[in-house]
Amino acid sequence: MVSLASNKKLDTVLRVRCTGPDLIRWGHLADAYDETLSSMVRRLLDQVPHRPRLPLSSVNPILLRQIACAGNNLNQIARAVNAANLVGSRVQAVGILAQLAIIERQLGQLLKERSGT
Repeated sequence: MVSLASNKKLDTVLRVRCTGPDLIRWGHLADAYDETLSSMVRRLLDQVPHRPRLPLSSVNPILLRQIACAGNNLNQIARAVNAANLVGSRVQAVGILAQLAIIERQLGQLLKERSGT
């Protein structure tokens, strides 16, 4: 049995003949299960039971934007750390650590605001 969560490349095509109405009905059925027709067929052929996706919780868009900004800052810091390692600069490393401490505090504040404590 093949795992549906597999990261293997799906590079082979299975062709199935059917009527137009069957194809439409199967497509609607796959939509009802919130999956593609291909994934539904693989799941059914592998006899894997359907597991509904957990609903996504609503996220405050302002909080999401702030977290995205923090992630962008982390990417910039990672680039700076890599550049400092190439140059061997200890002064830059101290500045980078200071920036990381600031980001850590900001994320802590966001978590407090989100949890309401």
